[in-house]
Amino acid sequence: PSMRLNDKNNNPFTKNWQENKVEKCIESLTYPNTIDKKNFLKQGKFPIISQEKNYINGYYNKKEYVFFITKPLIIFGDHTRYLKYIDFNFCIGAGGVKILIPKDYFNSKFFYYCLESLNIDNLGYSRHYKILKKENIFIPSMEEQNKIAGFLSSVDKKIENISNQLNQSKQFKKSLMQKMFI
Repeated sequence: PSMRLNDKNNNPFTKNWQENKVEKCIESLTYPNTIDKKNFLKQGKFPIISQEKNYINGYYNKKEYVFFITKPLIIFGDHTRYLKYIDFNFCIGAGGVKILIPKDYFNSKFFYYCLESLNIDNLGYSRHYKILKKENIFIPSMEEQNKIAGFLSSVDKKIENISNQLNQSKQFKKSLMQKMFI
């Protein structure tokens, strides 16, 4: 039988960790103005973060639309379920963006990885935050969070390096083929 991470009693990693609902682990906030997609710029002063797959979805120049962060946070696409770890000031693309600021007992990167580990069912073009907020996550000590976040960040960097090498290899192959057949 496989062990589920969210089964606290049977998981040696989470056995001594606290547990809470996602909605209890985030700060409440007032949302700033959002920007309609038709107003996104290709270049500008401030990046726009929306619920789309691309990390940065456009730019905007009006400072009154900027969300100034006080610590790293997570963007959750309510329709798309995409998660983005954000550690810079940004503007919000309209529609379906949830800003999740973890409470002070969280390392923000660890919180991001906790959310990334959850399996939120795809309800199509529906709101998914209603499911996410009721999910349980585990809370180890800050020292453990820092270690885990550091380890998973290093894994992410290795994956990114491998992906870049693969893309370079594909470009090299394409270049060879063009020289051979053209």
